[in-house]
Amino acid sequence: MSITVLLAYAVYLTIIADNMPQTSLQVSYLAVYLTLLLGLTAMGVVLSVIVLHIHHKTNDCRLGRRSELVIRKLRRILGINRAEGGEEEETANRATPKQKDSEKNLNGHHGNSFSPHGLRSKAAVTPLQNNAAVSPPPSYKERKEELSWPKVAETVDRVLFISTSFLIALITIIFLSLLASES
Repeated sequence: MSITVLLAYAVYLTIIADNMPQTSLQVSYLAVYLTLLLGLTAMGVVLSVIVLHIHHKTNDCRLGRRSELVIRKLRRILGINRAEGGEEEETANRATPKQKDSEKNLNGHHGNSFSPHGLRSKAAVTPLQNNAAVSPPPSYKERKEELSWPKVAETVDRVLFISTSFLIALITIIFLSLLASES
């Protein structure tokens, strides 16, 4: 897709250049704007190749300590430091195996909190009242996420996307204000 956009900008710039007067002393703002967009798009193609190269690295090549710290910080800032399964996996695994076993023993094998006579057993009430004594599982944020090359590539891709979008918006605002001041 990036190559298609690059070619479209190149063709559009050629059409604009052909329709410009050849004897003008000033360069058209539109031509400069399209040239900058063409350069950013060409840079995007090269950066896409770099991100794909990072994504397909083998696990034999290890990530350096400083790089790992930078990637972890960027993932936290960008909000992409979630676990593989997301929140559903976290809520399903909240109860520790010890909690599950104690609930199973106290409530019976079928999870029934009633005695065979239809009355509530005293043992079934205890886990509810004694829940504070059981230590909570480690929180979602305390778990350290293992960094793989696809995750590194995802982080680099997100940073490059945000910075490229910011540059395009900035260039567009500058050139629109220049065009407005000329009118």
